[in-house]
Amino acid sequence: MKNLKALPLVLLCLLVLAPAAQATWPGANGAIAFSRTAGGTVFSKADIWIATPAGKQLRLTHTPRIDESSPSFSPDGRTIAYVARFREDADIWLMRSDGSHRRPLVTGRFSEFQPSFFPSGRSLLFTEYDGARGWTVFSVRRDGTGLKRLVDRATFPVVSPDGRTLAYSANNDGVGGIRLMNLRTGNVRRLTTGSAQGLDFSPDGRRILFGGQRDCEPGGTLRFALLVIGLHDRHSRYLHRSCRNEDAGAAWSPDGRRIVHVLKFQRGRRLDFRLRMMTASGVPIAGAPRHLRGTQELFPAWGPLR
Repeated sequence: MKNLKALPLVLLCLLVLAPAAQATWPGANGAIAFSRTAGGTVFSKADIWIATPAGKQLRLTHTPRIDESSPSFSPDGRTIAYVARFREDADIWLMRSDGSHRRPLVTGRFSEFQPSFFPSGRSLLFTEYDGARGWTVFSVRRDGTGLKRLVDRATFPVVSPDGRTLAYSANNDGVGGIRLMNLRTGNVRRLTTGSAQGLDFSPDGRRILFGGQRDCEPGGTLRFALLVIGLHDRHSRYLHRSCRNEDAGAAWSPDGRRIVHVLKFQRGRRLDFRLRMMTASGVPIAGAPRHLRGTQELFPAWGPLR
């Protein structure tokens, strides 16, 4: 979106803070990638960091004036796709998981967000926002060729680990919710209605993790909660919801046993975003990447061990 300068500031803020789409690939638990701001606000220029299984933290990008966020691992864990945003324009970039060989992948007329790999690792999904028609899901080969339009009025695209199903969040249709597209037949079925963002397939492909705006308690105010739903039984349940804080993105571990997620805290007029860890059933546990004082941490992605 090279012409995003005309967007209202509130809408631009929503684009920046929306959780990433991603796929967690099965395997042993490797590094956790995330975006960390250089300062104390979410609108400071951010860099991509990783926390290794041993707990060591490494900064992969450090580009002045460019906001780098929304990391997504390739199935082999060797490549990270991410969003690089300069002022109001956002593009999709690739780099090796050690931060080397950074290169642009998609730099169209509009802004591109929410990159996520196909199981083959040879192609990616992403969304484009054009300001008029809204959000559109595209696919592109890893070498930048084969750009293909897949779904209109949709966000947070992610492909199941077996490569058979495309999940996405429908928008601007008055119903919303998660849709499942059979990539062989093109048939689409509705899984949920209402707010759904930051989709992530479980490594076994049987469940989808997502954030949604729900009552924080019966009859309470709307807050973003963390939910999981089974693809076959269509039964959803809360992993976390609260009237004190909100969820702002999450990712499965490659072994499917843990979830790293972002909690958003309201401290007066200040917002704080920090990574937390829970079991796959929603029980809080230790193990999240260590918080650095004075920063904000968002957009977690969990890669398989290389």
